[in-house]
Amino acid sequence: MVGKSPYKSRHLQNIVVRESQCVAEYNHQASIGIQLRLNFVSQVDIYDIASKEVVYFDDGVGVKRQKEHRCKEGDSGSKSASTVQTDVVLIKNTNDEYEYLTSAESHLCDLTLEDKINITLSKNNDNKYLPLVAITDGAQCIRCRLRRLFGKDVMIILDWYHLTEKIRQYSSRLGLSKSIKESHITEMLRYLWNGQPINALIYSDVMIETKNEIILEELQQYILKHQDEICNYGYRKVIGKVIGSGKGEKANDQLVAHRQKKKGQSWSQKGSGALTVLKTLEINNQWNKYWQKAA
Repeated sequence: MVGKSPYKSRHLQNIVVRESQCVAEYNHQASIGIQLRLNFVSQVDIYDIASKEVVYFDDGVGVKRQKEHRCKEGDSGSKSASTVQTDVVLIKNTNDEYEYLTSAESHLCDLTLEDKINITLSKNNDNKYLPLVAITDGAQCIRCRLRRLFGKDVMIILDWYHLTEKIRQYSSRLGLSKSIKESHITEMLRYLWNGQPINALIYSDVMIETKNEIILEELQQYILKHQDEICNYGYRKVIGKVIGSGKGEKANDQLVAHRQKKKGQSWSQKGSGALTVLKTLEINNQWNKYWQKAA
């Protein structure tokens, strides 16, 4: 804890990268022999207080990408992506246990994030039908992954916080006074909170008077597009079931952002992924088991 460090920063980086590769291989070997046996309940009763749910959270987080080289003045080379992106999935099983999965190690072994999701769900399946409920924001890439993994009948609940933010964003562009805007937002959210998207649409069509008809139509199209994902949030909250993706967003912070989004930091794909792999091992309570095996 005191004195001169035996390692320079470059040495530490090499150790972290090397160990992340070993962890990726360790996870790959552990998955060999697991049979993929996924059966899902086609219609999950999301209002049954006694039923258990397998809750699926899916999100992504980006950190500032490190420049590969300094561009000389007048250099018009192609620009690379400005962020290193990591997809994070959190699965809560029927025993209320959480498992964290990321795309960070996908380039280190043959396991993709979707493979890891299938394996994790299969481990806890026991040939039963899984009552899977996905709680996400409105990102299209997440919808595509859900369709590929679970088919078109997967139960999706639109995150309540994301829904309220979207309603506020569209309403702010309608050109209404503050008091009138807030009253319309309150009424629409009241309908949506109680799982009544059609009533919210009717209210917006009848009660909102604005010259920005295009924006109003965009608001209505958003509600219409997600009407099957809007549930009775109020009732689910009363019976103690999840209505938002806050746990998934917290997973982003725990695995990536807390360590990698500090002022002045930038990351390569390899460095960011290596730290994420090791942090995922720790937060899944596999740290001691891995090092005992490695020793």
